[in-house]
Amino acid sequence: LQGRFNDIVALVVTAVWFTVVHGRVAEFPGLFAFALVLGTCFLVTKRLGLPFVAHLAFNATGLALLALT
Repeated sequence: LQGRFNDIVALVVTAVWFTVVHGRVAEFPGLFAFALVLGTCFLVTKRLGLPFVAHLAFNATGLALLALT
């Protein structure tokens, strides 16, 4: 998307796609915000490492909280 659109449009479209694929409607606001953070990490670093680690940490935190309840 970056090659066809400016960074902001690509970021928002990708964040919407991430949100729809990953969650239920009630989770959309939080997932959309998280997707924007992940996308911004990529735009700043131009590498997938930081967004990958952030996504991994997010998932690990969710699993840990689930295990504790």
